[in-house]
Formats: sequence, C-alpha cells, structure tokens
Amino acid sequence: MSVVVGRENLRKRLWEFAPQAKALLLEMISCPSISGDEADVLALLDQKWKAAGFHVQRHPVSESIKSDPEYAHLESDVKYDGRENLEVCLEGENTGRSVIINSHVDVVPPHQWPEAFQPKTEDEWIYGRGPCDAKGCLATMYRTACVMETLGIRPAGDVFFQMVIEE
Repeated sequence: MSVVVGRENLRKRLWEFAPQAKALLLEMISCPSISGDEADVLALLDQKWKAAGFHVQRHPVSESIKSDPEYAHLESDVKYDGRENLEVCLEGENTGRSVIINSHVDVVPPHQWPEAFQPKTEDEWIYGRGPCDAKGCLATMYRTACVMETLGIRPAGDVFFQMVIEE
C-alpha cells in the first residue's frame, strides 16, 4: 500500500539525508574509476546500497557487447571481461509503469590534474574528478532510494537504479 507523504516532510527528509549523500560522493571521488577500471567504485556502491538494506544485482558485461549494432565505443581495444554493472530495484505496487534511473561510474583520466581524486570542499562546492559527470547523480540516486525506503514510499511501478560502467 502506498504512503502519502507531504511535500514538506519529503523535503525535510531529503535534506536530513544530504550529509550521507555528500559523504558517499566524496568517497566515490576518491575512487579513481577511469574507464576500464571501475571495480573499486562499484565495490563501494555495492557495499553502501547493501548496508542501507537494498538487494544489489550484479550484471556482468560480456565482450559480445561489441557486436551489438548500437555499440559505439570509440576505442577498439576496450575489454569487458570481468567488468559489471550494478542494479537496485525499489519495488512498486505493480499498478503502473516501471522506470529506470541510470548513471555511469567511470570518469575520464585527469591528465594534468594530480589532485583529481582528492576531493576538496569549499563553501558548498565540491571539487574533484566526477562530481558532475556523473558521481553526483549516483549519490542522488542513493539518497532518493534511501529516503523513499525510509518513508515507506511505494511508487506504482518498480524503480530500477542502474550504475553502469560506461555511458
């Protein structure tokens, strides 16, 4: 049965959970998850989601992805064996359509930025490799799911949170 949550109560809970989401974002920035080397950040996300009480599914990515007509990676020597995506499902009431919320965990190399994986906070700004592309999205997904779960919010359809290795 769905729970009716007032807008102000939802807003209050989201703000209460902001410090945990920020802490997760800072931890993720500290994980150099350059394309092809995402295992550490995926392990961190797996641990955080499980600690919050969610069931995490791991989906291996096969080399056969390269034969998909929609495959468009620019580098031909990319390897997929041993790499995987994560998915968490917040179950709905099965009365409506499901939705997928997806973001990627990999970042581009820092090149001439030696402190890229040493997050820094100034005022309300967070600096480092990945807070906008796209680790901030991952922290927001986590925050949203945790608050929905805490408040007992059950959407009409399932909500799938996907954490993938590439765009």
